[in-house]
Amino acid sequence: MTKKLLLTLISSLSFLIICAQIPYPTSEYLDVNNVKALVNSKSIQFFDGNTGRFEFPKGSGKKTMLISSFWIAGKDNQQQLHLSADLYNQNSSDFWTGPLTINGSAFTNQNVANQWNKLFKISKTDIQNLILEPYNPLYSTYSIKEWPYKGDLNLGQSWELAPFVDVDGDFEYNWENGDYPAIYGDKSIFYILNDTKTHSNTQGQALGVEIHVFAYSFDAPNDQALNNTIFYKFKVIKRSAGTLSDCYMGIFSDLDIGNVIDDYIGCDVKRSMYYAYNANASDALYGTNPPAQGVIFLGGPKMVADGIDNPKYDISGNQYCNESINGLNFGNGIVDDERLGMKYFMSFNASNDNMGKPLSAADYYNYLTGKWKDGQQLKWGGNGNGSGNNATNVVTNFMFPANSDSLNWGSNCGNNPLSNMQWSEQTTLSPPGDRRGVGSVGPFLLQYDSIQYFDIAYTTAVGNGIQSSVEVLQQYADHLKILFQNNTNNLFSYNHFLYQGICENAASQIIIFPNPVSDLLNINNVKQNTKLLITDINGKVIYTNQINTGDNKIEISQFPKGIYLVKMITNQNISIRKIIKI
Repeated sequence: MTKKLLLTLISSLSFLIICAQIPYPTSEYLDVNNVKALVNSKSIQFFDGNTGRFEFPKGSGKKTMLISSFWIAGKDNQQQLHLSADLYNQNSSDFWTGPLTINGSAFTNQNVANQWNKLFKISKTDIQNLILEPYNPLYSTYSIKEWPYKGDLNLGQSWELAPFVDVDGDFEYNWENGDYPAIYGDKSIFYILNDTKTHSNTQGQALGVEIHVFAYSFDAPNDQALNNTIFYKFKVIKRSAGTLSDCYMGIFSDLDIGNVIDDYIGCDVKRSMYYAYNANASDALYGTNPPAQGVIFLGGPKMVADGIDNPKYDISGNQYCNESINGLNFGNGIVDDERLGMKYFMSFNASNDNMGKPLSAADYYNYLTGKWKDGQQLKWGGNGNGSGNNATNVVTNFMFPANSDSLNWGSNCGNNPLSNMQWSEQTTLSPPGDRRGVGSVGPFLLQYDSIQYFDIAYTTAVGNGIQSSVEVLQQYADHLKILFQNNTNNLFSYNHFLYQGICENAASQIIIFPNPVSDLLNINNVKQNTKLLITDINGKVIYTNQINTGDNKIEISQFPKGIYLVKMITNQNISIRKIIKI
């Protein structure tokens, strides 16, 4: 780990140099609350090329994580594996920066990647100042001025990338006219990845996905859970033609609680979380009462649609033994909006053996689907591979779940002879050490031009001892999941601090039919007055109008046959649908 990550810093002096190009940073700190975390314009986070930069508490110099990265995989109709993932990757990566073409080819190149190797960091103060004085250049940061709201249409990129509030109503981003970026949290960092470069890490085939990432956090001194957390939202868009099935997304983390050689790792099935904690009462760096570090899956991609609102409880009020245990939106009265929680958790060693780090695309996919590198399923107890203390041959999905899988969901809801016992690193009598693992969500579908979201939280908790820190972490996870599910105070909405009510669920309830359409397009169930923009597949604007609350009819018989994008804009939301004109 000797290669240093190049940090391109914005220099205020360069503003004075005529015609000078102002460089964007490729790394920025997210540091508005108790956590100071290094965000990189790549899939690997919190790592500067030498050491971890996930500092807790901020200013202490103490770290709870070395690295974390995003994994994604799926299979085509020939059952060929497509997989993109990074591990430590000092010299290789499966990801590039920047958008792809939207015509099904999912094309990009090195020049585009170089152009988009940047981060856009904005705080709520930046936006509030801009709203108060939109013409004051002191309040227009570089990120605000060059907010990447659309791609290069001449290159075939999308006309909608980073979201913004269209104050002047012209469907273009003009910060000089009062438009401003739509962000999450009190401080937010936006960047774009794609997976179409040569896969020098896994040697896997690309999926052809474009990934819009928001890293954000809240300044919340009155809410300790929020104040000890940073969030990531991944918006995954499939730009390549065709459909992938058996898809999984995962988050890999190398968790280091202070001293790296005295940690344990575990997972909490019910809370959709994995975590690390100190194995000893005292840590060489943190001292007594070291923290626990969690990775919480707030909401994964949507389940494969089945035409019903899948319930969480049976008619007697008993929890179903299925994805509803840790998923989102089950039994909320809305059809096919259920989002998956953590389905698998695996911890592996730093070695190259069967239980060690992945070396091929197949290895990565095995870990995403609860298998060891030889394809054998994880087994409950011991070392997870049939040996060690309390080992069994019972197949399971979750490694070291303690007592969090009370219904044995991980073992097909079957009878586990040792289910009354906890399976943790303490019960296994594992020697403490350096810990890493990957949690995953799936299976789901990725179709051309479809979008899936993945929301996670990195949360740190401190108690009055080892077990106490884990218990506080569990309380934080419960609290954060409730805040996220209910969108309490619109915390997880764009610019929650400025107005009420962006609601992705409300946008998804808008009904557009028929599709394909020949003459009259119906846009029903509109919740508020909305600006309508229809473009062709290349982004050329064909039609603009205002549509009203309720049901609307749009005459499109004069449109040439082809594929069109219907864009609906309010002050709180931007929603896009694809239609076919016949």
